[in-house]
Amino acid sequence: MYYSMLSQEHKRIVKGQYGSRRIPDYEMNKIHGQQFADWFKKRVARLEEQGDEVTEDLKWLARGPLRSVNRYSGYLVKGYRFHTKSREKSLKPKTVVLLLL
Repeated sequence: MYYSMLSQEHKRIVKGQYGSRRIPDYEMNKIHGQQFADWFKKRVARLEEQGDEVTEDLKWLARGPLRSVNRYSGYLVKGYRFHTKSREKSLKPKTVVLLLL
């Protein structure tokens, strides 16, 4: 809920930067998407400096996404094996021999 209030606050700030000129919704959403993460991080830091209570969830959101992730070259789903294209290239082709009698 608090995140939503901050999001609306940022949109009001963006609208205010355009004065009386009406800004189309698509343009507003574009600017909001480009600027919100940095603004949000600074806003949460300012709230903490002012002594306002900031939840741990809000602090984590303000930090942004983690830059380290687990990467996999393949996975199994219901017994079926899937590989990335780069993994497929490194695998040796399997030869299947079929004998008909």
